[in-house]
Formats: sequence, structure tokens, C-alpha cells
Amino acid sequence: MASLSTDPLEPIPVLLLTGFLGSGKTTLLSDALRSVLGPDTGVVINEFGTVAVDHDLVQVGRSEVMQTTTGCLCCHAGSDVEESLTKIVEAMGPDGERRLTLMVVETTGLADPAPVVNQMRAFPPPAEGRGFQLAGVITTVDAVTALASLDGYLEASKQIAFADAVVLTKTDLLSEGDRASFDALIEEIRALNPTVAVHDRHADDFDLHAVFSPRGYDVAARGQDVLGWLALEDALAPDTSKPGHAAHNTGDSRHANGVQSFVLTSDTPLTRDGFYRFLRTLQLSAGPKLLRMKGLVSFTEEPGQPYSVHQVQHLLSMPKALGEWPSTDRRSRLVFIVEGLDPKPLRELFEATVHDTGSFFDSIMPERFGKWLKSGKDRT
Repeated sequence: MASLSTDPLEPIPVLLLTGFLGSGKTTLLSDALRSVLGPDTGVVINEFGTVAVDHDLVQVGRSEVMQTTTGCLCCHAGSDVEESLTKIVEAMGPDGERRLTLMVVETTGLADPAPVVNQMRAFPPPAEGRGFQLAGVITTVDAVTALASLDGYLEASKQIAFADAVVLTKTDLLSEGDRASFDALIEEIRALNPTVAVHDRHADDFDLHAVFSPRGYDVAARGQDVLGWLALEDALAPDTSKPGHAAHNTGDSRHANGVQSFVLTSDTPLTRDGFYRFLRTLQLSAGPKLLRMKGLVSFTEEPGQPYSVHQVQHLLSMPKALGEWPSTDRRSRLVFIVEGLDPKPLRELFEATVHDTGSFFDSIMPERFGKWLKSGKDRT
């Protein structure tokens, strides 16, 4: 990393890490923590939903400090980026015996960056070593699914528009036949943000150090759309300074109607064959309505070995073995973010996985399960 000031009166630089669901934010952050970020880096991980999983999926090899929140920063009036950052500074010890030199805030994949950036731009001047300054916005973009996300979700477009660094992920999964759609994606990125630096995560010259180096953030350079969105946020933001005003949870109304999060858990290990059939059925039947699935599982064949699992729309990554359980929680747990899907059939399918009820799988075809999934009707 570049040499950073340790002057307690200098603000601590803050990098905002955004990107739509499943675009690889947590993986990129893990890589940076392992290789280019120093031990005096503070990390805030923000998740959509009531159960936190990402903090267990982040691979941290040294002594970074983490704060995980599960209320989306962009749509809860009580959420406060500065408060989360200050808690990390306070955790470094009395009288600032350890000073952080960098902060990274990873938002949920559904986050609108406008209110978060507005909070960061409003940071007060540094005092007693607790000042912060927005030093860059990094946005991960999934080269496989990004065009569909941009077509369906304004948040995906705004995340790119606010970035001063875009990191293209999953380019290693593209074939020669995907060249036209990839070129169209680059054109879309340039249309949304003509001056943004675009980095290919899988290019030979990819520089992770440069992506996570503080550089100062110039709002004016992002264009008129960004300035307009920030002005709109200023106009709509609640005035918490007024007497009698109470910060309140406004729900997730910023996000598309029908988007919801739920979690499936099992206290006992799953059968490997049953779980793979579960994943395959999801892949074939849920389609783009399954915005994101991520979690940790264990199998009866290897009860002490945790696996991480991820799915983004139709794109499934098979379970990957981890070195050890990241916490004392040894349950299998999967967090889903879906749009317009009924959780009930998913729960039934998962229960069949847990108990390896082969007759359940034998009695359905993926297309039939897909109909139950979208209609919410009981299986007959």
C-alpha cells in the first residue's frame, strides 16, 4: 500500500466497496485482506437480511477489525456509517494505541450508493483521531450476469455510476461466443460512467494494490447523474436534528417490490448427493428470480469439514472446502435473496435434502418444481 499518514489529526481514508448481488465483492475483499491490505485496516460488512454470513466467508489472515451489520445502510434511517467506523476505531484500544490507516465499507449487493456516499461526504472534520474521509468507490461487475442486472435493477446502474474503479469479475468464465455481450457490457459501463477506471480481475496485469489504494473521491468527475442523485438524497433524507425526530427502520422499500431474504439452516450435516440435487433443481427451476444464494454447509461424509457455496441466478459455483469453520457456529446455513419466489417450496426441498428423502426428488421434475416455486401452491 502507499504510505499513509499516522497523524491523529489526519482523517482516516475510507473505501466504499459496492457491486450487485453475487458480483464478487466478498471474494475481492478477502483477496485484498490476504495480500495487499495491512493489519491496521478496519472493515465494515453490511448485509441484506437478518442473518449475517459474509463475515464467515471473508478470509482474514491477520488482525483486521470487523463490524458486521444486517440492516441495509441505504434504506434504514437509523443506519450510520460514521457510527460503525467509530466503533472500530474505539475497539483499537484506549487512547488510540493502535491507529487504523484505512477503512473499507462493503455494502450489500442491493445497496443504493447515493445515501451512503452522502453520509461519507458529510463526515465532520477529524478530531481526536476519529475523522474519516471518502477515498474511493470500488464496484465489482459480474461479466456473466451484469447486463441482465442492469436491465432489471436501478441499483446496479447506480453502483457503476458512482464508482471511480470498476472491477470486472468472472471474465474467466466467458467463452468466445460471449464476446458480443461482453463488448455491450463495456459500452454500458462507459455510458454510465465515462471516466471510470475499468480493471479485469483475471487479466495478467490486474493490480489489486492499485484498486485498494486511497486516492480521494471526486464527485464532480462522476457526472451529472450522480450529482442529481446526491441532490435528491439530500432533499429526501430525514432531518434527524429536529426535536422529536426518532431514527426509524424504513424497511427495504428502496429495493424492487418482491425482493426478500430468508435463511435455511440445519443442525445436522447434509448428505452430499441430496444437497447436489437441491442445487441442481434450483439452478434449473429458479432462474433469474434467485438473485443470490450463499452460505456454509457440512456433509455427512465429512462432518468436520465446512464448505462454502454460492449461486447467482442460473450461475452455480459448486461447494468449496474451507480450511476450518470460521466461527463456533457449526450449522449448515444458506441465505437466499429472491424476487417473486415463494420460500415455502424451497424450504420443503431443503428439508428433503437434510433427510435425503429420495422419493421427493424422484417424484418431481425441475419444471414442475419451478411452477410450485413461482405459484406458492402446495405440492400435490
